[in-house]
Amino acid sequence: MGYLNGKMNACSGAAELFELDKPVQDLNESVDRRCFRHAKSYSKRADYYTGVITQFYTEHPEYRNIPNIYLMLLLIDDRYKTADEIYQAAVKGEIRTDFWKYLPKP
Repeated sequence: MGYLNGKMNACSGAAELFELDKPVQDLNESVDRRCFRHAKSYSKRADYYTGVITQFYTEHPEYRNIPNIYLMLLLIDDRYKTADEIYQAAVKGEIRTDFWKYLPKP
């Protein structure tokens, strides 16, 4: 819900900032609606995302230094879908994996 609210607020802000002087003929083509259609989204339930992240950490403990918030960014609809896809991207160097220097020292 928070992500959706942020997306709506950002698109409303864009509508207030851009193209204020241009009349809108079709409401579906207004700045805020165009913004909303192009903004990244999460379309699955929360348990889907927690499941993928848990599976990733369980099967690939060598990557437990990757913060879960970063993994969430990777799970936006048009990106990775499974723990294995994220793992393959990590192995290929397609995603960031060097978060160790940001972890607290024991």
